Amino acid sequence: MDLLKKIVLLIVLEILIFLISLLWLTPTVAIRLTLSLPFLLFLPGYFLMKSFIKLNLDAIEQITTSVILSMTVIFLGIYIVEESVTKLTPINLTFTILFINLSCFILYKLSGADIFESGQFTRIYHKLRKKS
Repeated sequence: MDLLKKIVLLIVLEILIFLISLLWLTPTVAIRLTLSLPFLLFLPGYFLMKSFIKLNLDAIEQITTSVILSMTVIFLGIYIVEESVTKLTPINLTFTILFINLSCFILYKLSGADIFESGQFTRIYHKLRKKS
């Protein structure tokens, strides 16, 4: 799937999420929800997956892996901030999510510079696939 198709699919999904969320929420909350969901549930995991997993996965496998990795990283980051800061405020939460997204993006960009080209994760994956 080329980049243009992915962008069009993302825009269609965002519009669909917005329209569905308008059934239960006010328009401002629906806009915030629509714009924040990719940063919470998709982008950190997608950047991590592209950085560390050098496999050709199907689109469904990529989306599933991205969502699972995103939830893990975001919840871990929120837990660390909650334990280190006495009171978790919306601004602390916003900066935590922003920091996690930027960190994952930097790892993704560095992975193109042959830092993670050893293929360690790919070798482990293929060994596990041969056993099963």
